[in-house]
Amino acid sequence: MTGMLKIKLLEHIELYCKKLNLEISSEDIKSDFDDFTLRISAPEDLCALSQVFLLLKRMNDESRNLWVFTKSELCLPEYIYSAFNEYGVELDTTLKESFNRSTYKNGWCNEIPFYVLLIKSYEYKQDSKSLNLLANFICNYFKVIDTLTDPELATSSSTREAEVCNKFRLLMRKSNIAFEPDKNNILTDYLEPSSSIASRLESITNKDIYTSNVSDRAYLNTLIHFYRNDWQPARQYKHGSRQIDSIVKWYKKPNTLPITGAIDDLSVLIPSRAFLSDTEGLNLDDSEVQMPFVIDNNESNTARDKTDHQSIEMVFSPASKKKKQIDVTRNVHRAHNIAYQDTRLLKASELGLLFDTLTKYGRSDKNIELAILCWLMFLLGKTFNEIKSLQVFNKIDEKTRGLFLDENAKGWWYFPITQTAKPSIKKVGLIKTANGVFTACPTFLTDLIIKYLNGRKEGLIINVDNFAALETSLAKKLKRISDKSYSGRLSISSISNFIGNYINATGVIDPIYIDFSYDVKMYSTRVSRSYSNIDDVTRCERIFEFWQEIESDYYDYCKEKFPIKLFELKCFDKQNRRFGSKFTPEDMTVKALIAALALEVENAKLNSFKQLDAILKYHNAFTVYTAWMLMFGTGYRAVWNPLPTFSLYFPSLNLMGISDKDDSDFTHSRLVCLPSILNEQVTAYQEHLSCLRGLIRVLEPKLCQSIDGYLDVTFKTLGLDYKESCQWFKLIRNSRINHGPLFIFQRQRSGIVTRGISPTELVLRLHAEHDIPANAGRHWLKSSLLYNKVNSELVNFQMGHWQSGEVPLADYSALNYIDAVNELLPILDKLFKEVGWQTLKSDLI
Repeated sequence: MTGMLKIKLLEHIELYCKKLNLEISSEDIKSDFDDFTLRISAPEDLCALSQVFLLLKRMNDESRNLWVFTKSELCLPEYIYSAFNEYGVELDTTLKESFNRSTYKNGWCNEIPFYVLLIKSYEYKQDSKSLNLLANFICNYFKVIDTLTDPELATSSSTREAEVCNKFRLLMRKSNIAFEPDKNNILTDYLEPSSSIASRLESITNKDIYTSNVSDRAYLNTLIHFYRNDWQPARQYKHGSRQIDSIVKWYKKPNTLPITGAIDDLSVLIPSRAFLSDTEGLNLDDSEVQMPFVIDNNESNTARDKTDHQSIEMVFSPASKKKKQIDVTRNVHRAHNIAYQDTRLLKASELGLLFDTLTKYGRSDKNIELAILCWLMFLLGKTFNEIKSLQVFNKIDEKTRGLFLDENAKGWWYFPITQTAKPSIKKVGLIKTANGVFTACPTFLTDLIIKYLNGRKEGLIINVDNFAALETSLAKKLKRISDKSYSGRLSISSISNFIGNYINATGVIDPIYIDFSYDVKMYSTRVSRSYSNIDDVTRCERIFEFWQEIESDYYDYCKEKFPIKLFELKCFDKQNRRFGSKFTPEDMTVKALIAALALEVENAKLNSFKQLDAILKYHNAFTVYTAWMLMFGTGYRAVWNPLPTFSLYFPSLNLMGISDKDDSDFTHSRLVCLPSILNEQVTAYQEHLSCLRGLIRVLEPKLCQSIDGYLDVTFKTLGLDYKESCQWFKLIRNSRINHGPLFIFQRQRSGIVTRGISPTELVLRLHAEHDIPANAGRHWLKSSLLYNKVNSELVNFQMGHWQSGEVPLADYSALNYIDAVNELLPILDKLFKEVGWQTLKSDLI
């Protein structure tokens, strides 16, 4: 029946044309009819199609102009309309029932919502205003169809197209009495501009009647978005069985992490729970600007004496508040930029004093607990409270956070590695990672703990009833020892923060190695741990280098070797396990991806005629290749419109300005180093656009004007002042509507359109065998830089993982961009050559 109805309808139109002597061929009739059914999203069986013709008849009865306008929007030739309006079509009972059907089938509301809206029009109010509003809706629908069908903007249950069509249909029904009085105030006629309708709808929603009528208010709000075309992605994050909005994570019972190196008792507020990453491998925390909210724990935990009355002038004094803000900010900045000479960092003489004291305590049954506590804080970088929960175990199948004693009485620290990012099953070619890590415990400490356990092989390492008393005792002893040696620096805080302070001061290794090895969740690595992927051998070697550096400093000052061995370079097993990011592609995967992208460009090369469809296909392949290279070379987060402008591209310096995560002050805008191959590819892409505009200017003049703007933007922006530049950049960066130079062509129902590059689009352009996350390049680049021993400051510079007070573009920054490029460029060039990236010249030239 699917094809039979169409055959009968085409025969009916042909008979009508013959009767009126219209010289229209069968092929032209079929073509016109197919264009019409495609335009209205009619199903293959053309079920309920007569309802569309009845709608147009009602419009024709109301107004000739309204009818002409609507049939034009629906791409319906007048002779086809007349064929069904003037003569009835002869059909058998089954086909007639299908053709005249007035109800929709299951699934139509989501699959073909616009068609449902048309065939259910007999349920709408039939007055002049209602018909004009429907015609206006149809007109605007085709203007914004690309946005409505955009998968990036869809909710979890439907597209924006289905949402808009279904809610407009329900709003227009005759049974909806509440909307009847306000409908007359929305538009004058069907030619009313969309912005005007949106404003009037907005004023209507403020009326009292819609405060109680939740459904109609939701319908109107949907229409406001529809007419403004300002849709945003429906970002909801799964949290167990509940769906909650992302804003909740920042304000609902947040946890705190200490700011390593801060003099005062300052902590930074962090989300209270672990949130799932999106499917593109972008950690959700990485979408937020890392400007921490700081809390003073001393103020919040100290109870004020009821008899202590503060001065009212002090409470309300703006100067006092400003001074407090400045002091806290300065303290945080200093903690993030600790110097090697800083008093918060234990020096060689203090380390010697600490080791002598702990060796002495280890020989005493009375103080052995204090010795073990201090060693754990010092070697694992953990706070006093974190030591409480560490356990000892001797069965490999019963792993828990703490010390594993093997059959040879060797000690291994075990800690789980938890990742918020959960890769989907379909992703292929990604590096498999372990969920936990074993790290050798120094022999001297293993022996000390075994002695303290006295035959016990499971349970808490430090098993005491009163930890508070133990902490008080240790604090007093350390203060007494410090005062006696005229140092004053030996304390619980300086011992537990030693590793973090030393790494901040020297940058000898990236802190992620400590994070993975001992589950030290510093807020400075909270985001970067999601992008780092390392193997066990490299991890152990880096930690060994860390302690070797400290031993070297100790020897330079004391002229003697360390009295004990703080780290032993050995791996738990022969399998070189991988840890960290679950979204990092293997090198073979990257090579296969590059080869496939390059092959797409090669296969799309043009013949001598350069037909339009061939040009568009080649441009799409060339753009996708360039976009993927950009994502891998710059460490771009998975965002829309990754190259918004050429005006921040400096090819002579191998630098490009990008903004993939930012606030209103551009705190995380950054300059990144471009590998030489990528630098040449961006230049080649500029030449490609220049040739493209020349080839299609006659057919697409409006688009070519945009391309002119992309290529000439450098000269235009030079004349902007600071305020104008800010407004301009806020408009174009990561924009979904105003796409930049990286765009692709698509054929839609509205004709040939251009779309900006999006994360989903990049993935959809790949074949199934190359199904990797859009953010894979960021994971690959961070992990590759770690393997090549790049200084952690330069890794953060390239990745944008810096903290408050570490902004490279700030006036106070001492970072030299030329030096940074000179150090990064050889490594980036080597990485690009190893996986096979190459510069492709455009075939349009």
